[in-house]
Amino acid sequence: MKKYTKIIFAGIAIFAFTATMAGAASVTVSPASLAKKVGDSFTVSVGVSTGGSKVCVVEGKVNLDKLSCTDITVADGLIAQTTPTCAKPSFSIGIPGCTTASKNLFSVSVKAPTVGTATLGFTGVDVVGEGISLGGSAGTGEYIITGNTETTVTPTATVTPKPATGTTIKPTVTAPTTETEKTVTEPMVTVTTPASDNNLAAAGSATRGVPLPIAIGIGIAALALGYFTARKMK
Repeated sequence: MKKYTKIIFAGIAIFAFTATMAGAASVTVSPASLAKKVGDSFTVSVGVSTGGSKVCVVEGKVNLDKLSCTDITVADGLIAQTTPTCAKPSFSIGIPGCTTASKNLFSVSVKAPTVGTATLGFTGVDVVGEGISLGGSAGTGEYIITGNTETTVTPTATVTPKPATGTTIKPTVTAPTTETEKTVTEPMVTVTTPASDNNLAAAGSATRGVPLPIAIGIGIAALALGYFTARKMK
């Protein structure tokens, strides 16, 4: 009886040790955080962290919130028992020969369509070792999506203020570069004297073709000469 009791306790100890080791294996996300703008595309890698345990199969389903899936690609060298797609993101990935080292499983290409906090997580995760489940923990990717900021350029108008009421504005006069010379021709005056007066006739004859001021002077001189000549004759 004591022999069987020892076997039972040994089995419990082994199970407890296995359960402790199982808690270390998990599904990981890289990058776990990121800042992007609306419309940006980026890729998230999904892997398994063994924590030293031997991992043979990883199962689960990808859940996206505020992210649009554009492609899912399984890593080379793995066996996809259930291949994840954007339409059906459930997966069951087998690792040939199992592994005790962390390993990349597949990548998810996404696009950010809206502003806010977007996430990539999992449901139904199970990390399986050699015939035993090692746990179902998984990380979550959290991404901050911001709006596209555009710089608005406001044109600056130059306004010329109107002059205040009562303000006198002097016009600017620009003189012509070339002055046109004008030629002024003085009129020619012809003075006709009576036939009876020889002196006046002579004076009048002399003033023909002479400018007006000179003709008037000659006329006055002729009149004076005639006057004094008449007095002497008396």
